[in-house]
Amino acid sequence: MNIDIENIAGIRRGDAELRSGINVVRAENWQGKSSFMKALEVVMGTTGWDDDGHPLTDGASEGHVQLERADDSYETTLVRQGNSVHRRGEVYLTDKQDQISARLFAFLGEDNPIREAVRTRSDLASLLTQPLDVEDIDEQLAELKADRQSVTTELQRAEKAAKQVPSMQSTVTELESDIEDLQTQREKLRAESEGGDGKDDRDVLSDKRAKQEQLTDQIQTLENKIDRQESKLAEKETELEELSVPDEPELTTDIDDKRSRIRELTTNIDLLEDIHRVNKRVVDENREGVVTDIDRQITGDEFDCWVCGEQTSQATIEERLAAINDRVQEFRAEKATLQEEVEEIQTRRQTAKQKRRQKRDLETHIGELRASLEENRSQLSDLKERRNSISTELANLRENVEQFNDDLTDIESDIKYKQSELERKREKLERLEREADHREQLATEKQELTEEIQALRTRRKEKKQELADQFEATMGTIIDALEPGFESARLDPKTNEDGEIVDFDLIVAREGRETDLSALSEGEVELLGIVTALAGYETFNVSERVPCLLLDGLTELSNTNYHEVVDFLTGKSELIVTSAYPEIEDFNGHIIRPDHWDVVSNRPASV
Repeated sequence: MNIDIENIAGIRRGDAELRSGINVVRAENWQGKSSFMKALEVVMGTTGWDDDGHPLTDGASEGHVQLERADDSYETTLVRQGNSVHRRGEVYLTDKQDQISARLFAFLGEDNPIREAVRTRSDLASLLTQPLDVEDIDEQLAELKADRQSVTTELQRAEKAAKQVPSMQSTVTELESDIEDLQTQREKLRAESEGGDGKDDRDVLSDKRAKQEQLTDQIQTLENKIDRQESKLAEKETELEELSVPDEPELTTDIDDKRSRIRELTTNIDLLEDIHRVNKRVVDENREGVVTDIDRQITGDEFDCWVCGEQTSQATIEERLAAINDRVQEFRAEKATLQEEVEEIQTRRQTAKQKRRQKRDLETHIGELRASLEENRSQLSDLKERRNSISTELANLRENVEQFNDDLTDIESDIKYKQSELERKREKLERLEREADHREQLATEKQELTEEIQALRTRRKEKKQELADQFEATMGTIIDALEPGFESARLDPKTNEDGEIVDFDLIVAREGRETDLSALSEGEVELLGIVTALAGYETFNVSERVPCLLLDGLTELSNTNYHEVVDFLTGKSELIVTSAYPEIEDFNGHIIRPDHWDVVSNRPASV
């Protein structure tokens, strides 16, 4: 593939050909090695995370990366708008999980989050399991559990319905028999009173009595419902009264200032570390004669400073380097403090939002309860008025039918009441039978949901254990090849009371005993960071998602160890891109020389 770069990080203009296998960007400092890696990350779609931003060249309003392959091409453009840089165009990786996997496990530059976490002894578990977070396993589990609970409730209702069916069937049969007996009695009484006056009034009286009984049942049901609603309303009003909603901090400008300062501090730290590393290397390796003339004297060597030209000594240079290092530590401390302040403000904002949302939900619920309660009270009032009206009519009708047989009137009233009751019981029996018929289907659904929940839990647990296993296997191979100053290292899983892995401890052993990472060399720490990232690379099959593997920022490794690491990576990806200083021995791969690139360090700074 071919890549064309304009205004990305330290590269103003550059291009290169990438070939299958090992590709080595060979150059001195500030010639665009790391910027070339950043350009690849831009077109892959992994820049712009968190506070990192997109690496548009300082002072440039727009930049782009174009990647051409045999069958397709991708062009990604970075555009500066105010204080922000936005990405446009196409990127190679469009799936969020693929982007996260590449950023964490395939793009192994000096600012790789896994390497940084190992370097600073930060939380590894949250980074190593980020691809699982994208799958929203916890959210899926919550939804599946809610679905299973719903199905379980329906199944319990169906099983309860099945138990009620025989009793309800018996009730229906008994009502049918009672109605038949009452009808027989009615016909007998009618025959005895055949020819009498007032038969129409008796029918009306019977209808009114049945209606009065129905209204009484409806009133009782509605009163019970109103009691429950009033209790629920009082509960919600108390909950709303006790809810305390904190004010959301109005510190948007302050957060922006802090974030801007964090980015400024990050740039300052990187710059000072580069200056410290290069000059310290000159002093540590006694290479002052390469950059200036040395006046060797009995009292000590003196030479001209290769930066300012003034006469100085090695002790003075070392003192200045120590001062630079102190300055770096001050910047780091300030950066950490600012990051904590930003996180605190964001947490307060989130808490305020959650409380406001909870208050809105309570107010909405209370409003709905009040509206429903008002409607039910109005309906109750109507029912009572109708019952009172019927009671009045019944009193008048009784006067009209006093002369007729009270037994006949009572029987007709009982028949209508029991017929109404029989209709309700039959409807309930049909509903119970329908619910009971769903038992087998609901039991199957519950079992399927349980199996899905178990499968998700197993996947998360297995992936976390696989991370530890892959780290141990990769670390063993690296130790055999590089022979570092420790004989073993492992990711020690930490489990909760349910046996689920919730964290990892990075354990390193030297001479048969556990040792702290602070006792290791910088090269050994960087090696642990790379191996930890490669454990994720293997666990999440990143080689199937991401077409390349990037390696940068390994100045702490020796020439031999650098080659061993690159040899170990060979075969793990179709395309491997790494950087190297000219003094590193040649690699068996494609060499990219940035001699023709236009980089920031080639141009004098503007006055």
